Amino acid sequence: MTGWNLPEKHTIGDFISAVLSIENETDAADFYRGCVGHIQRQIDANKWESKLTAEEAARSNLGWCFGEGMSDERIAMWVKVCGASHPVFGSVLPSAKGNDALQAVESEI
Repeated sequence: MTGWNLPEKHTIGDFISAVLSIENETDAADFYRGCVGHIQRQIDANKWESKLTAEEAARSNLGWCFGEGMSDERIAMWVKVCGASHPVFGSVLPSAKGNDALQAVESEI
């Protein structure tokens, strides 16, 4: 995959699958720029109300994918390329087995 190739209307599953398929920094940077552009078009058309800028929303959306089975190396790539971070865990997910990650969050609540 290279860059943003999702249609204007796409599912969350389409987005996650696209993000998880990206293997290098060049494609990640292209995808990030496309994601920002997509979000900005939604904001400009008044289809999306957000307190976040398009860049912040893109980084958060990309970071959400960290919890979808992304390897530590891929997480590091996205953090380096655009500063993405998971909305709960930040830029480093716990290297946990089973429910340890959930328990780590619950202990903070």
